[in-house]
Amino acid sequence: SHPIGCDSRTTGKASATNPNGAHVETSVAPASLVKRIIMKAKIIVMPKKTVLDPQGKTVQHALESLGFKGIQEVRIGKFIEVELKGGNKAALKKKMDEACHKILSNPVIEDYEFSIQ
Repeated sequence: SHPIGCDSRTTGKASATNPNGAHVETSVAPASLVKRIIMKAKIIVMPKKTVLDPQGKTVQHALESLGFKGIQEVRIGKFIEVELKGGNKAALKKKMDEACHKILSNPVIEDYEFSIQ
């Protein structure tokens, strides 16, 4: 038995009074639901060093024309964030590597790196 004002097993809601006397109502997940872990993959896709980056060159020239000095090189890439369900980090890394190679990048002209948190 818990200090709850209704049967959370049937309603999915639980209510109680906190120490300050305020009424609090929360949702309660049925015991049959398994808690899912949400992880994030953070992916950076960049043109390979051997590939000309015309967008990066355009931005570099624009920065220089605005008075920004000492800019050696500008390269333009993509940042992608993907939410993942599951807790097996090794399996998620393998799947994300495959997704990066097949879909999120062009391996002929782009390199990628990612982390899962």
